[in-house]
Amino acid sequence: MKKVGPRNIYLFSAVVIMGLTLVYATIVSATLNTELQISGEASFRTLGLLREQILNDNGGAHEIRTRLTPNFSVSATTDEGMFAIQDDYGTSYYYRGAVTNNNLIFGEHQWKIIRIDGKGNIKLIYNGPCPENSCIINVSGSDVYIPRGPHNWNAPFINDNKYAGFMFGGANGVASTSYETAHTNETNSNIKTLLEEWYQNNILTKSQTLINKITDVAYCNDRSLTAGSGFGNINTFFGSFNRTLFGLNPSLRCPNENDKFSVYTQNGNGALTYPIAAITVDEAIFAGVVPMVPNPSYYLHTGQTYWTITPGSLQNNSARMWVIFANGGIDPDGWVSFGFNIRPVITLSSAVEYQEGDGTAQNPYLIK
Repeated sequence: MKKVGPRNIYLFSAVVIMGLTLVYATIVSATLNTELQISGEASFRTLGLLREQILNDNGGAHEIRTRLTPNFSVSATTDEGMFAIQDDYGTSYYYRGAVTNNNLIFGEHQWKIIRIDGKGNIKLIYNGPCPENSCIINVSGSDVYIPRGPHNWNAPFINDNKYAGFMFGGANGVASTSYETAHTNETNSNIKTLLEEWYQNNILTKSQTLINKITDVAYCNDRSLTAGSGFGNINTFFGSFNRTLFGLNPSLRCPNENDKFSVYTQNGNGALTYPIAAITVDEAIFAGVVPMVPNPSYYLHTGQTYWTITPGSLQNNSARMWVIFANGGIDPDGWVSFGFNIRPVITLSSAVEYQEGDGTAQNPYLIK
C-alpha cells in the first residue's frame, strides 16, 4: 500500500472592503506546524456608482489624469474623450469634442453629461424630453431647450451692469450705485425664474426618490472684473474676458463666493430656490469651442443659439452675456434683451448608482 505523507490544510475566508471582495487562504502546514497567509484579489464587486462607470468607460481615472491638457486655441472637432482639471472641489473630469458616449436618461428627460466635478457629482445639460425613459437621442432641434422660447435674459431693463447677474441688487429699473448694490442677490433675472418654473413642472412632479438623486452644487455666474467698475451704466468687462478673449485660459474655479449660486450656504451663496442653472462659457471651451470660431462638430452644438450663465460685459447701454451660437461658436455679445434658448443644467449626486448603458445614443446611461 502506498504511503501518503502529511497534507497541508487550506482554510479559505473572504472579506469585503470598500466594495472589493478579498479572498485569502490560511495554509496550515502539517510538516512545519506553521501558518502562512496568502491574500489577493480573487473577485471584484464594485458599488455600481455611475461616476465610476463613466470613468471606466473612458479609460479610467488614472489614464485620464495622465492625458496632456488640450490646446484650447484649437476647436475640438473629433471625439477627444475625457480630460482632467481642477475645480473648486478637486479633480474634475470633462468630455471634449465630438463625443458620442455622454448620453443619459433621467426623470423622463434626456441629458448630455458635461463633466464629473471634484466631489464626484455628475453635471448634466438638458437634451430634451424622454417619455417613459424611452426615446431617440436628439442631436439638434427645438426639443433640446425649455419650450416656448426664445427667452430674454432680462428685459426690458438692460442698461446696468447688474442685469448680467443670475440675480441682482434692487428692483428692475432701479440703477445701481456701487458694485455691492449691483450684485447683491435680491431679484431674479428672467432666466432664473424660467429655470425655476421648469424645475417645478418637470422635476418636483417626480418621486421623492428621484428628486433626491439631484444634489446641490455651486453654479458660477462669474461677475469678477477685468476692467470697469461693474455697476451702473459704466462700460465694464467681466472676468470671463480675462480667461477667453484676453488670453485663453478657461477655469472651473469660481473667483467670488457671492457668484457661486447654490441652494445651501455650505455649497455657495444660498440664493437658489432649486438646484438648477445653466452652463458656463468656460465649460463650453473645455467641451471644445474657441471664442468667435464656429464649431458644428462638438457635442454642445445644437443648430440654435442658447444662453450661458457667464456675464460678458456692459457696452453701449446694454449688459451682455456669453452665448453659444447656432453655428456652435461662443460670443460675449448676447444683449440681455435678446431672445435666445435656454438649456437647464442640473447635477446628479456622486452616490447615484449605475444601472446599465455605455452612454451612446443607442445605449444611454440609466441609473438606479
